[in-house]
Amino acid sequence: MDSVDESSSYVAANSVSSLIITTAQEFKKCSELAKTQSLIESIGEEVESNAALFCKTVMNSLIASKIIGDRSSRLVAHVELLGIVCTEIAEYRNVVEVLLNFVRDNENVANGLEKTFRRIYDNLQGCSNNIRDSLETLIDKREELRRLQQRKNKSATKRLFGLGFGIISLVSSILGPEVVVAEATVKIESVSVVTGVFGIITFIDAAARIEQLKKEIYELEIQINSQRTVESLHETLKSATIGVGLVKDYWQKRGVKIEELLKELDSYQQRGQHLNELEAWRFRTKWLNYQKECEDYVEQLWKHIEEHVTVKFTY
Repeated sequence: MDSVDESSSYVAANSVSSLIITTAQEFKKCSELAKTQSLIESIGEEVESNAALFCKTVMNSLIASKIIGDRSSRLVAHVELLGIVCTEIAEYRNVVEVLLNFVRDNENVANGLEKTFRRIYDNLQGCSNNIRDSLETLIDKREELRRLQQRKNKSATKRLFGLGFGIISLVSSILGPEVVVAEATVKIESVSVVTGVFGIITFIDAAARIEQLKKEIYELEIQINSQRTVESLHETLKSATIGVGLVKDYWQKRGVKIEELLKELDSYQQRGQHLNELEAWRFRTKWLNYQKECEDYVEQLWKHIEEHVTVKFTY
């Protein structure tokens, strides 16, 4: 049979169906994050609206393909009944045209799916890019926290030394016999106490900032984890969009092959010739093979999606 490579076609169909299901799972994951308010509100709304659009488009495509398949498959029995004794070009031309419409209709479904996926991908582009800014902010805040904690530790050591030296000086001034030394020690002690008090104020300010930074870092980490989930969704959606584009290419190539059948029939018709039994058998066999391959491809593409549709596409 003159045909598109079946093995590569089926691999593409299975792969694309898996990508669509995985993308639906990623949407569901992001939607759950949005409900727990782990996503930024604006990103959550963007994810929710595009999740609805994604599921609606996939469902409509599945329904459309079923309608196309049901309409086309009724012709198989008719063609089989023609048998090799039918040599009427008009009969064969009619069924070839129907098959060509089947292919073009599926191409339109794939084209619409690709366009919608691409639009959703573009809609989520900004959400995916936000992670870079958040990561830079997180790095800056972690560095500030590290410096403050180091400064806090040094400040604590100096403050304790200052207060300790002041207390020792005070004791010496009370018990020591030399008044001059006592006065000098008291002066030193005064400076030490003042230094100690200033150290306490600085210590308190640093501690407050450290707590604030810890809170901000925690919130940023949640935000970044959420954005990574959106980024994962974005990448999966990109793969699904490319995959659906391959499906569209498959139908385009199949359409070219079927158009060749029509041209061959037209050539016979224009010359006023009839098909002999062998030619009729060849056209009939080729049509049935094309029809089976096209229907198998649709089934391969949507089989797993249909199995998961009630679970994966419920929000």
